[in-house]
Amino acid sequence: MAAWGLDFVKMDDLAGHPAEIEAVRKAIDKTGCPIVFSISPGGSQVSRGDFVSTNANMWRISGDFWDSWGALYLQFARVDSWTPFCAPGHWPDADMIPFGNVRAWTTNGWTHFTHDEHYTLMTLWCIGRSPLILGGNLPKNDDFTLSLLTNDEVIAVDQNSVNNHQLFNTNNQIAWIADVPGSNDKYLAVFNTSPPPPARRRRGPPPVELADNSAAATNRPATAPPTREPVKISVSLADLGITGSAKVRDLWTHTDLGDFTGEFAPVIKSHGAGLYRVSPNP
Repeated sequence: MAAWGLDFVKMDDLAGHPAEIEAVRKAIDKTGCPIVFSISPGGSQVSRGDFVSTNANMWRISGDFWDSWGALYLQFARVDSWTPFCAPGHWPDADMIPFGNVRAWTTNGWTHFTHDEHYTLMTLWCIGRSPLILGGNLPKNDDFTLSLLTNDEVIAVDQNSVNNHQLFNTNNQIAWIADVPGSNDKYLAVFNTSPPPPARRRRGPPPVELADNSAAATNRPATAPPTREPVKISVSLADLGITGSAKVRDLWTHTDLGDFTGEFAPVIKSHGAGLYRVSPNP
């Protein structure tokens, strides 16, 4: 394959097979060519994160991911748990982005995600630095789908941010932060995951395995019942390492929101998300 000039190899049904994974790694290294090695499907265990991240450049963190709120909701814990193993050259893969015409073999094969859930998925994938691989039929993309996939300010978070981690996950409100290289700015992602999906009543995938040092929820009391109403999600600037005031830019709308002191509290729709760049004032 190296002789053909291939630079990306994705191997199916390889998760959980260490001997085969090591063999592929050695074969790629022997070629001396810069080939990206991706493991699929998911099921890679966080407890074997050191092994997987040493031998693969990308690895699926779940089974096949499709366009349902229940599946997307479960990815929050998985992306968080794999944070310790996300580094240049080593990327936990939250799987394909099922947007647009994801079932080209049917008459009505459009994604089941709502517009707000589209924003949630793209924001989580980007702040978690998952590889971005579209799983839809490109020629049938509508303007909305294309706008999500071509937003340079959002894609930059996925391609060029560091120290990405969950800040809190409490009461169906989630926040992630990341550093902007070469700057004192921070990226901030906030999510309203209310209402969560109903509890499963049938056999499903195993519980999400969490790393020992995965980000923990804050000690905020979880008292409010799930709601479909927009909610204000308050984030302390001090928790972002910012003292004084800061400017905030909405990366999805390319809008400067002004100066904020003490906290930033955007209103986020049910199953929606916001993604921002926070810049400390001199």
